[in-house]
Amino acid sequence: MNIENILRIGDVSDNGQVTIVDEDRLCYLVKSESRGSVGLRTISKALLGEYVHYFTENPDSNANTARDVLCGKTAIDKFEYGYTSTLTVMAKMVIEHSARRVDYVTDKDKTKINLQQIFYGAPGTGKSHKIKDDVDVKAADEKNLVFRTTFHPDSDYSTFVGCYKPTTSKSGIRGQQPILDYDSLVDKFKEYLSIPNVNITKACTLFGFDYHDSIIRIQENGRKVMDLVNDAYKSNTSYDSVVRGGMACYEQNPIQENGSKITYEFVPQAFTNAYMKAWNTDENVYLIIEEINRGNCAQIFGDLFQLLDRKNGVSEYPVEADTDLQNYLQKALADTTRTDIPDEVKSGKKLMLPSNLYIWATMNTSDQSLFPIDSAFKRRWEWKYIKIKEGKDENGNKLDWKIDVKMDEAGTLLSWWDFIKKINEIIASMTSSADKQLGYFFCCAKDGVIDEETFVSKVIFYLWNDVFKDYGFEDASLFRYTTKDEDGKDAEKDLTFPDFYDEEGEKVNTERLTDFVKKVMSWKADNKKDED
Repeated sequence: MNIENILRIGDVSDNGQVTIVDEDRLCYLVKSESRGSVGLRTISKALLGEYVHYFTENPDSNANTARDVLCGKTAIDKFEYGYTSTLTVMAKMVIEHSARRVDYVTDKDKTKINLQQIFYGAPGTGKSHKIKDDVDVKAADEKNLVFRTTFHPDSDYSTFVGCYKPTTSKSGIRGQQPILDYDSLVDKFKEYLSIPNVNITKACTLFGFDYHDSIIRIQENGRKVMDLVNDAYKSNTSYDSVVRGGMACYEQNPIQENGSKITYEFVPQAFTNAYMKAWNTDENVYLIIEEINRGNCAQIFGDLFQLLDRKNGVSEYPVEADTDLQNYLQKALADTTRTDIPDEVKSGKKLMLPSNLYIWATMNTSDQSLFPIDSAFKRRWEWKYIKIKEGKDENGNKLDWKIDVKMDEAGTLLSWWDFIKKINEIIASMTSSADKQLGYFFCCAKDGVIDEETFVSKVIFYLWNDVFKDYGFEDASLFRYTTKDEDGKDAEKDLTFPDFYDEEGEKVNTERLTDFVKKVMSWKADNKKDED
């Protein structure tokens, strides 16, 4: 029995002994009461699954018997079976609840499952294609109801939600202000910080833009932007970066001589565009986030994280919108025809995800160490694993790509799928994990063939820098080659990445590449010989 989505946070056992407090993809956090004492316990879902299976087959058994039968039969740590009483109660909760919730995943309830989901797997498994090929996403895309963004290490709240940026109008010129000395510049900064209805971020941006030349002058004289912030506002803040952002805006948007003017407006980004569209239509809207774990999700989502808790598809806990976002949304939602939009949402004061806004994301498991996603964030998403499998075209026919490496005198090209299976076997042996393995679409073929340059620059480079380098070049048979020394005698050398290119570094060394690939393809056979 699949125990996913059976127990929910807040569920209590009939005898009151167990309460589900929290959960993530691997565990439940439960409050357990026994013999007058109360404690919090972390219960493995894998272990609970064993107990559910046992009590499904043996409904009249007891906790101690279950522990005696199950303990030591799997790789699960034996000490966990000490919670046998709690596990027994939870197993019976699952069995009882499943009878009532067996139809939980129906078309009617589909939104409860996939409003927020992350497609994860090894690189090249087709995660993005899986989303793009979804029938509902395709239909929404044709109506411009799909919004896409890609997370990266520099992504933050402003690049996800929006912020004030300079725009050009034809109603005059906002020019550089006169050059000021340091003390006068501090006084002017204070004036900007006290402008009514202008928050500190916008004030710092405007100041950096308007007094770019003066700030450059004081920097040339040994003062820093941080000095200005400390003297005009307060110490130990990060608003110096906002001032520099305003200066960068000036440098990127020089004043035009044709009467144009730089003004500042709130510029919405992917989240706000999708959010606004969803509240303006009854149709499904999709926000697609590529490479979600390449960005710092806590920094990017900020308080939007709270919106991910949904009840009947709608955010259960609305959050306050900041002034800039509120002013923008008030105008953007003013003409919505939806009758179910709360007044506080329509006015922009509160943020609340509607039930027709889907947030789907992709995650490469090979990048999971870049920005680890905490368990609280994880449990607010459904997770869909995309398995490594042979590539097929739109009609379901196998692609049968080849690598431009001749495996015999007849010139037979190597099957890309055969290579993937073999190299993944080696990677699994080295890393004890599937995270670094290759998917079929790790690189693309041209006319059904992956040429030497593409293969070396993408596949071999990845193996050398992300797999073998991190886990050690353990198998000497793969990473050695024979060449001639100065005396013309055979000599063994360590294989390095530059060896895959000729002396000039311009062309692929076909001999060296072919030798390595053949060793890879015979790796398993050689190991079996060693065992014999």
